Amino acid sequence: MAPEKMSAYMGVLARMVYQDGNLLWANAWKKQLNGTVAGREDSDGYRRIHIPSIGMIGVHRLIFLLHHGFLPEFVDHIDGNPRNNRIENLRAATRHENAWNVKTPRTNTSGRKGVYHLKPSGKWQVSIRVNCKLKYIGVFNTFEEACIARDQAEQEFHGEYRRSSESVGDKNEQRI
Repeated sequence: MAPEKMSAYMGVLARMVYQDGNLLWANAWKKQLNGTVAGREDSDGYRRIHIPSIGMIGVHRLIFLLHHGFLPEFVDHIDGNPRNNRIENLRAATRHENAWNVKTPRTNTSGRKGVYHLKPSGKWQVSIRVNCKLKYIGVFNTFEEACIARDQAEQEFHGEYRRSSESVGDKNEQRI
């Protein structure tokens, strides 16, 4: 990171105090801001702060910097909640590790990432992305078997950055 950026970040952090996942103004330019939560929430739920001459930065990144003394490529929210900026919920991540911890898209028809229904055979196919490549895991007779295989593949290839198993409910039965 450029020294001028680090200097600007540290200058802003010197005016703040961390409390329960928030940065509060302690010595703000406008005295009426002292004691208030710094930044504003964007449409994705991330709280951001404007730093003069640099621009917007996520509060979670500043909190990570404050506690660890460096800024990684990405700061991942372990529980996937962008509003939970407690330091114990933040970890350094690469772009790929951060992407592994995203929610299952609403457009997913099985309710589970990497599990696809093969209509002609009625079976379930499993795949997982590893090092930017799609890795085929196998074809399974039941949705449950496919989910177990996907869980094992996530544990093997994504480790601690995998998103904990999401409840799939009966979504797969509704869509078949």
